[in-house]
Amino acid sequence: MKIKKQDLPKTKIAQSAILKHVAEIASNPMDTNNLNGDEATAENKNFTNKNFGERQNENEPLITKIERFISSNYELRFDEVRNVLEVKSTTANDEFKKDEKFEANLTVNLLRQGFKGVKNNVSALLSSNYIKSYHPVREYFNNLYAWDGKDRISELCACIEVMPKEYQNTFQIQLKKHLLRCIASAFVPGFFNKQCFVIVGKGQSMGKTSFIRYLVPEKLKSYSTDAVLEWKDKDANIALCSNWMINMDELANLNKDDTNSLKATLSRNVIKLRRPYDKIDSEIPRLANFFGSTNDVQFLTDLTGNVRWVCFRISKIDWKYSSIDIDQLWSQILDCYKKGESFQMSKEELVENDQRNHAFMVSNPEMEAIQSYLIPGEKDIVNKTLNQKPEFKTATELMKLINEKGFYFKQSRNFGKALQALEFTSVVERYASKPHPVYGYWYHEMQNEIEPEFING
Repeated sequence: MKIKKQDLPKTKIAQSAILKHVAEIASNPMDTNNLNGDEATAENKNFTNKNFGERQNENEPLITKIERFISSNYELRFDEVRNVLEVKSTTANDEFKKDEKFEANLTVNLLRQGFKGVKNNVSALLSSNYIKSYHPVREYFNNLYAWDGKDRISELCACIEVMPKEYQNTFQIQLKKHLLRCIASAFVPGFFNKQCFVIVGKGQSMGKTSFIRYLVPEKLKSYSTDAVLEWKDKDANIALCSNWMINMDELANLNKDDTNSLKATLSRNVIKLRRPYDKIDSEIPRLANFFGSTNDVQFLTDLTGNVRWVCFRISKIDWKYSSIDIDQLWSQILDCYKKGESFQMSKEELVENDQRNHAFMVSNPEMEAIQSYLIPGEKDIVNKTLNQKPEFKTATELMKLINEKGFYFKQSRNFGKALQALEFTSVVERYASKPHPVYGYWYHEMQNEIEPEFING
């Protein structure tokens, strides 16, 4: 737009005001053809009127205007389990969805509405308590219908045939306790489930994996996984706090390193992660509860103990379990939890569990050789069957004793682990002829007539 000098008012003040107004129009393309200051476009006018009502007070803080814009257009919540921001439009019948680009899109929409300098304000707002948090697992249990009184735990366990049958009742007790721990993991501060419940059964078509998947309620399916995880990777750490249930299918495929990493994982109670919009890492409570299955009867490799594994061998799964109302089953477990039923394994149960796990240990040459010739002893206690007092030797000396019978073991450390796995107790003895205490084992030697195989260890 051109202004001729002769068209300007005579006074300098009036001339200056007009030139300034023309410059403002030139700097705003939307208003170049509208000297009356109307809204730029009908679309923007409608959007503004629809979501803000009348123009707001210019003295109102920018952050307040942004809050009004958000509340008029979106519903926001922060998922504490998956550590993501979820967004839902107020103008459409949408469900909450994860939106990784929400901050950028919100900033762009605000700029289109004429807001300036919004980036830092948006970032601060989205990382503040303005966004309400929710815990989907707690929300599920808090909104469950009350238990109707029907015993679905017994009905469920009746669909599983346990081997040997004498463990059928133990199976029900320990499965119930494990499910109770699953609830406790979401509600008890600082608690995490240290055990992994494992069903062992030969045959690919038994339905072990399907049975474990059934235990996850429909509303919590997105908070469970049976993906194969590398337990040393960051993704595995994320899985510990972003999943309520982890199903480890076919445990026998884990090698010794994987098993050791998994054992360490089962003992972790917090995970360090950086939440969305945060600038530093946060310690997030571990949530995950572990279930597993395998076709191989022998899959445990840790000679020093397997208290983390609660294992049962099964011979059959009756598919009738799938007709049991899973929400009412969890309502029953929740009712037991609220009544204060114990979910931790007692000392007696831990001992029994460790003994039961012996059947699932991978065959170990050291253990086989030791069992052929030695049995545990106690100091000064005569073994009446053998009619002999015990003797005392170090692990290295006992390994040499076994090797004299035709074996060839080299690692005294592994030999010591095998002794402890067979319930030989490591003790300290002091001798006047030796300046330092001696660590070793009291034992009895059997006169075994079985010819050993030559084993390289």
